[in-house]
Amino acid sequence: MSLTRTRHLFGGISETGIDHFLTVFFTSRPHLLAYGTAAYATDPTKVTLIDTSSLPSFLSGLQALIAFSIPTVDITPADSATEPLPPGVDQFTFSTNVVIRFLCGEGRDRVHEIVAALTLSALCQPDIIDSSPGTGSIGISLLAVKVGGIAPPEIEQILECILAAVLRWALAQVRIPFQVFTIGGVSLTLQEGPLAEDDQIDVRGDIS
Repeated sequence: MSLTRTRHLFGGISETGIDHFLTVFFTSRPHLLAYGTAAYATDPTKVTLIDTSSLPSFLSGLQALIAFSIPTVDITPADSATEPLPPGVDQFTFSTNVVIRFLCGEGRDRVHEIVAALTLSALCQPDIIDSSPGTGSIGISLLAVKVGGIAPPEIEQILECILAAVLRWALAQVRIPFQVFTIGGVSLTLQEGPLAEDDQIDVRGDIS
């Protein structure tokens, strides 16, 4: 079967291409990989500020930083059977290293920093949002999160819950709009995708 299947046009980007894009994108936008409270978010070009004003008063002084390394992507089929979250049909997994920092204590002489380093795998799926024929937005849905390098299991599960909340918020900001593209009386319309398949993300469309 041809790459276009029953459509007129086909487009795809491989894992390698996506990894290269992520490297270029996040190298110039490091603040999208680091989220911290006021003590850590002193440079908005490097760290995105987390607003703690709505927290209860006894937590208002909490100071923390969550920093991710540039992620890498594995699009179905899985590269390895031993992956923590191997991607299934129309899924992909991204992996990253995470460093979490907390300032603990009160008073200048008693404050100390606690640092935890761990690995993170996130299972995701590309989605079409608010779609009508030929128009809408492409987004990413988070399906599962797996943390490694932390013990005991109860702490691991708490961190998975916290990091899943951060990732859902971050991924909700990822929206790629699309619409029918017309030039010279010829219209290009997205009909299928984005689909995660054969180690790449594919889209298919029609010409009218």
